[in-house]
Amino acid sequence: MSSLALVTGCSTINSNPPENNETIRVETTTAPTDLQLICAAKTAEKYKADQDTTLPIGSADVGDGTFSVNVKMGGKQAVCIIDNDGKIVSIEDALPG
Repeated sequence: MSSLALVTGCSTINSNPPENNETIRVETTTAPTDLQLICAAKTAEKYKADQDTTLPIGSADVGDGTFSVNVKMGGKQAVCIIDNDGKIVSIEDALPG
């Protein structure tokens, strides 16, 4: 005869606001994958970087149907702005920091 143990999890909801030293996670809308990949390809093309190692590393909805996509290529980073239709608005060097 075998024994079966049922384990249940316990969850609590903290209604107190986080203290100053706690991090609050902010939810943002990211660019669809296809738009991120278009940005990576166009950024590699602009900077003459290796397309295989040029990758989108983050994105956010910036309003008016556009997204900001952070692209990394080697030790350099750029910011690509792309609209919902896949049209590149701009590609610029990322600000340090």
